[in-house]
Amino acid sequence: MTTTVTIEDAEKHLRELMAHVEQGDEVVIEREGVPVAKIVGCATIAPERGPVEFGAWAGKGWVSDDFDAPMTSSELADWEDRPLLTS
Repeated sequence: MTTTVTIEDAEKHLRELMAHVEQGDEVVIEREGVPVAKIVGCATIAPERGPVEFGAWAGKGWVSDDFDAPMTSSELADWEDRPLLTS
């Protein structure tokens, strides 16, 4: 369930709103009728994961032999999103 409140109401009833969030609800805070923030439980943001198995991704990726080669001036300009310097 989503509850929508004004900033003023959120300030007055923060403990009550947090209790709703702890039960799995979401709280949307509005300013002049426009949503500006959402309060959600931490489990919604980043569910807890189990231990990571060492080497689970072994052999599933690769790195090019020239990954550390210098960029051309054109590649560098694209990377930095700036005009190409010519000399």
